[in-house]
Amino acid sequence: MDAGEPVGLVGTAGDACYPLVAYLGLLDEAALGELLAEAVRVLAAGGPREVVADVDAHRVAVVAELERTGFRQLRSRVVFEPATSPPSGSAVTPGSAVAAGSVVDRAG
Repeated sequence: MDAGEPVGLVGTAGDACYPLVAYLGLLDEAALGELLAEAVRVLAAGGPREVVADVDAHRVAVVAELERTGFRQLRSRVVFEPATSPPSGSAVTPGSAVAAGSVVDRAG
């Protein structure tokens, strides 16, 4: 919240076995780091060794913030679409994504 106005929404899922930043929606890009930090704080409270985030690769600012805060790429996924369907109009290849994870430092 910024002066009582929402700046974004972050959603977490999973448990200590597979904690996940499942949704990150921003109304203000400046809130990205704070929302991500809050999501990791909430997930880390459950005691996991690692937190995972699944992010569309074309969200460059989000991927960069994850890398800046210590997440690393674990894998990537490709979503295939039928060849008969027209492109969505996006300049980005549909479905390209990265998944990132971070070891939670409970000592610091």
